[in-house]
Amino acid sequence: MFSLVVPSASIPKTRTTRAALIDACSEMGTKAQPPDTGSLKSDLETLTGQVAGRLPTAPWTRIMPSVIDAAERDSKLAALQKRIHAEMRGAFQSVIERAQQKGEISASLDPSEIIAAIPGHFSIGAGFPANPSMSTS
Repeated sequence: MFSLVVPSASIPKTRTTRAALIDACSEMGTKAQPPDTGSLKSDLETLTGQVAGRLPTAPWTRIMPSVIDAAERDSKLAALQKRIHAEMRGAFQSVIERAQQKGEISASLDPSEIIAAIPGHFSIGAGFPANPSMSTS
């Protein structure tokens, strides 16, 4: 996994303990509903727009770098980070698989590879590897 080391000063001082990180992650609400605009292009534009719109204000943007850093040393945080990662990718995965079923794109394409190719997928892309098996476990 690519490592992103962020000083603990990047999150609020009250959120520097392991327990506080777990609590903060549990409050994130990272599941996005996959849009169904009728085309893969529009669905992906909608999803990336939603993610980009949340970057300046969403609490996870301040917390996730510290979670990623701590997950390298803590298996429970690693499992939590992996779950959050899967939830964040879920809507992208759903719209890509739906497009494959509709014949909009080839069923032979790997949805993970498509997600990885989306420019600016997340502002801290190094912490969200294209291949979920690369996540800290």
